[in-house]
Amino acid sequence: MEISRKYAVTEKVGQGGMGMVYKVRHITLDTTLALKVLPHELTDHAEMLTRFYREARLMARLKHPNIVQVIDIDRDEALNFHYFVMEFIQGKTLRQRIRDQGALPLAEVLYIAIPVAKALTYAHTQVPSVIHRDVKPSNIMIEDPSGRVVVMDFGIAKEIGQSDATRTGAIMGTMKYCAPEQMRHEPVDGAADIYALGMVMYEAYTGKQFFAGLDEATIVGRVLYEPQENIADFSPDTPPVFTAVVTKAIAKSRERRYQTAEQLLRDLEQCRAALEAGTIEQLALPGLEYANPPSVSTE
Repeated sequence: MEISRKYAVTEKVGQGGMGMVYKVRHITLDTTLALKVLPHELTDHAEMLTRFYREARLMARLKHPNIVQVIDIDRDEALNFHYFVMEFIQGKTLRQRIRDQGALPLAEVLYIAIPVAKALTYAHTQVPSVIHRDVKPSNIMIEDPSGRVVVMDFGIAKEIGQSDATRTGAIMGTMKYCAPEQMRHEPVDGAADIYALGMVMYEAYTGKQFFAGLDEATIVGRVLYEPQENIADFSPDTPPVFTAVVTKAIAKSRERRYQTAEQLLRDLEQCRAALEAGTIEQLALPGLEYANPPSVSTE
């Protein structure tokens, strides 16, 4: 199948609520790309069409090595569908890596989390700020063979100050990674993405979701109505500073969470430096609460 006389479809690589994704070849340039198509049944759905074009425009504006780059957006008149074209990332999602390997070593968790935090820092500091709102393992790609970490699928991303292009009362995001304010349908800021990244780090490090085995109604009840705070309950050999970083990221209260992705990024980078230096067990960072304090306070 050819699309707009520019792209030749080679295979279908995925499908989500916002459309099918194909691997395509640019006929003139002979380059491999990913092409996302809005399904035919949604072409006349004004709300979905608005979201589809908003996703493309947002992603096209975000130019960062850890965010998938949008290259083109168009409509094929003959086939009667809308589409946009992105760089093709050859590799696996973090979801696939956890499924294949189980719990990841701390060094690998930091290797993945730091670029994601960089991507979020960049998106959050745009004018206006762009909030992803659906950070989760299946939206994080690890490219082969470069190892580049790429944040995907800004399908429900939101610019601060922009109204939601969705039906009233819909929760925007995947429940197991949704911050309390998302569940309450409150205005969100970068703190919601920080919460989600904290949940992703927990899952990558333990090999299981924070709310594993719970249905959505139970998760909402646990997050919104139980007074107990979210605590990163890691194994005893986990460096106290990493436990404290994740616990702060997944705090139910926005005020107790990291205030910016840049703050989280800074702490993660210090954790990585200390891990490489062999001093992470002694690393203590300001602004964190420790259940088991590090043996020596060095920072």
